[in-house]
Amino acid sequence: MPEPLKILISIIGDPQHYRCAVYHYSSETENKEVRRMGRFSSSILLDAERPGKSILIGQYTLAKRGGSFEDLHRETVKALCEGTDDVGRFTDVIIAPGVAHIIDRSSKKEFNYKGDIFNFYAYVLYSLARIFEGLSGDVEVVLDLTHGINYMGYLTLRAVNLVLDIYSMVNNVTLKIVNSDPYPQGWESQALPDLYMNVVLKKVITPTLNYPTSSRTEMLHPYSDSNEEKERLGKELRASLSTDLMECVRNQEYFINAINRGALLAAYTFADDFGKCVDWAVNYFIENIVINDTQSFTVTPKYSFTETFESLVIAEMIKKVTGI
Repeated sequence: MPEPLKILISIIGDPQHYRCAVYHYSSETENKEVRRMGRFSSSILLDAERPGKSILIGQYTLAKRGGSFEDLHRETVKALCEGTDDVGRFTDVIIAPGVAHIIDRSSKKEFNYKGDIFNFYAYVLYSLARIFEGLSGDVEVVLDLTHGINYMGYLTLRAVNLVLDIYSMVNNVTLKIVNSDPYPQGWESQALPDLYMNVVLKKVITPTLNYPTSSRTEMLHPYSDSNEEKERLGKELRASLSTDLMECVRNQEYFINAINRGALLAAYTFADDFGKCVDWAVNYFIENIVINDTQSFTVTPKYSFTETFESLVIAEMIKKVTGI
């Protein structure tokens, strides 16, 4: 049998603030302890695990200029590359929407990235699902949760667990979660601290056949502090939804419930082109991000993803992975 594909998934915040350390990792691949000096914990995992695919997950809150989502993506990747050389070693880079309020001390300019935190999870789930839909065969996933700001670790783990659960319906899947020792607070010595990469969880993933569904009819909902603005955006959204899209949204609930109950014949009945709905929602979200660069740099998505979007991503991935 062919060896399973090894995949490294890592999260990253702002590497400009990371400090250098000597990382240690007990590598099963190398059958020895590997040491590497650097500012980014996943650098040693790239060396020690030698993954066939590597996925880096960040958020667009590192972009300090731009007029579109594509600009935010490009500027964030540029900032990540300036922070650590190892960004270029990753085969896939996901830049998701994020939330932050930053004041630059030198220029005293404010950078405000608004929106719902759920947008980060929804976009990461969508991006990971699309990557794994294109794979075949068994996989060994190593997930490094060392870096990233507060909510990134939990939401990334949630997305990875769900994607691997679905992928395990037709393939063997293992997951290993690693995290480094914390950097010593107040470290001032010229000698670099030794930080050990710890395996906090290792398990075989099997399908739960218990996937979340939503009875809501919206893939997106308006985001605004103004009720009048929300009402206007809601009308625009409803006017943009075609009959096919609405039918697809309704059928995702029946499709996933049929899978959950083992009623595969019923699942065939409701196996619409869920990818069409997913693509539409992502494009609509991206096209409705407003960027204002005057006194402050402000990024505001007009819409937020909903649990229905999550269900559509699940339905699309189940359909593609299982061949329904």
